[in-house]
Amino acid sequence: MQKSKAQNHLYKATIGVAFRLPIGTIFHFNDLSKCVNHQCNTADQQEAARRFSHLVKHGDVPFIIVDFSYPLTYMRVKGGNN
Repeated sequence: MQKSKAQNHLYKATIGVAFRLPIGTIFHFNDLSKCVNHQCNTADQQEAARRFSHLVKHGDVPFIIVDFSYPLTYMRVKGGNN
């Protein structure tokens, strides 16, 4: 599936914002997207959030999911999650 430019921009920008958060910060994807201040349609926002969740679950990134209820709650941790 081809990703739109708006979706890719939102996804990459939110990853950048997330990496700049202090260790121990608890956040939702929506908090990150508000910091980015990038407008795109709802479907692109949902797909970018799904991609971020997949990255956290399967990538070696310094984030963990602390609450699996909707919306997912993430936490910035020291080191990777694997």
